[in-house]
Amino acid sequence: MDKLKSSSNLLFWPLVGLGAIIMVWFLPWRFQVNDDVIMIWIVSGAYTGELENYAVFIHPALSWVLSQLYRLFDFSLSWYSLLWFLGVYYSFLLIHLRIKNSVISPSWALFFNFLTLAISIHLCIFPQFTLVSGFLALSAWVYIFQGNTSGRLTPTLLFLLGISLAILIRAEAFVLVSAGVLFYFLMLKFKFNAYRKLFLAVAVLFTILVGSKELFEQNSKYADFLEFNELRHQVIDHPVFYEKSKDDEFKKDEKWHYFANWFFQNSGVELEDLRAKKQLLDKDYFSLKYISKSFARYWEVQTAELFKGFISVLLLVIFAGLYRRDKKLFFLLIWLSLFFLANHVFHFRGRVVFLFYIVLLFPVLHGDFNKVSSKHLPSLLSLALLVVLLAHFSNFRDESERRNKQLVEFNSLLQESEKSTLLMLEGLPLEYFSREYDQKKQVPFLIHGWISRSPFQEKALNRFGYQSLTDIEKFNLIAVKEKAPFYSKDFMSSISSDFFLDEKLETETLILFKYSKDPTGN
Repeated sequence: MDKLKSSSNLLFWPLVGLGAIIMVWFLPWRFQVNDDVIMIWIVSGAYTGELENYAVFIHPALSWVLSQLYRLFDFSLSWYSLLWFLGVYYSFLLIHLRIKNSVISPSWALFFNFLTLAISIHLCIFPQFTLVSGFLALSAWVYIFQGNTSGRLTPTLLFLLGISLAILIRAEAFVLVSAGVLFYFLMLKFKFNAYRKLFLAVAVLFTILVGSKELFEQNSKYADFLEFNELRHQVIDHPVFYEKSKDDEFKKDEKWHYFANWFFQNSGVELEDLRAKKQLLDKDYFSLKYISKSFARYWEVQTAELFKGFISVLLLVIFAGLYRRDKKLFFLLIWLSLFFLANHVFHFRGRVVFLFYIVLLFPVLHGDFNKVSSKHLPSLLSLALLVVLLAHFSNFRDESERRNKQLVEFNSLLQESEKSTLLMLEGLPLEYFSREYDQKKQVPFLIHGWISRSPFQEKALNRFGYQSLTDIEKFNLIAVKEKAPFYSKDFMSSISSDFFLDEKLETETLILFKYSKDPTGN
């Protein structure tokens, strides 16, 4: 054990981290949500048939670099995914360097290195661009605020690289994590003069990168789509709208019913409708019904993503135990109060909730662990973390087996779907296709969701031989049985004329519906 602890001062942890992340690369990992999958399909040309230089959520410069990598090199290598894995590893290295230079016991160093490794493994098993950005931002701040880095060129460049990547990947995640770090310093009446140039450099960098993204978007062919997409986000991700949708309050209103189910293309919802709906939703913010539901929503998130929930509670307990008689405890109370207020105003997904909690790693790593009386506590925490990580791997294995089984069923039904007929999906997560398609093997179905009403969707429709959804005379639908009822057929009928069921094929978990406008099925 002593040998293992002392090895944290050498190359042990960087090599372990690298080995773990390489191992995960060859496992059946998948993206956590469909946003990353769609962006991969955009920049790789898998969806539109063309390599695209813009992918909506990430910075246009980063989108362009990724598209050029797909253009110049092997299409079968997922450059997008590789960049995310490298970003996670870079974050791991920065935090490791901070731990290595800390004045803490070998047992605590072992625990925090293991904790950082566990988080990194999780972010590679289920990568998601918001989390990658937030982790990069946190690691950069953790790394730079240590005694031996102030004013030195190499640490400053390593810090700015982490900050730049975080902003390029997801500026909002960078802002959230940075706000937590800076708020912590304000609570401590931190002397900013020593880091004045550093903060100025970050401010300039942020202004340039975010400003250039805004400038590009406002003057691009995507401007109208982005305006709709922002308003769409303000409504469909509004916590009140989310709760009303869960309670089926939109079923009697066809327009908003289809909108709530992410059918936007050719729908009757326009910009003015979205603005008006947002104002109505805001009026319910402070009703007792929706205040109580915000806490229920938080509990749902924490229990649905147990590994993130465990890490969050672990950091919370360590912080509270470390600073239980310190004014820094007020930071925790205020930060959590701000979180629950924000959680009520916004519909936070698990990834955003997790970012709020991992901010606590910053003050925790600045703590004085010599005050902790129990010498066995770090070993016990490491053991608990190991048990949870092994359970996480077990759940991941079970999930990947279920996913693979459903993909086998999907591919069998895909063979029964005529190539000349447009195919849609319902209830089948796009994350399942994280590693299935590229420009050589293009996406064989049309997707709905945030990509609707975009130039990308127009190109995809053209690739399938249509100018608009209203031109379609017949289509096929592969749906997940347990996600019934299905709305694709009714939506398609609502924007043109009635569709009729011609044929239905089933596997254990999926159904293939074949629809046409001909009631005879000819």
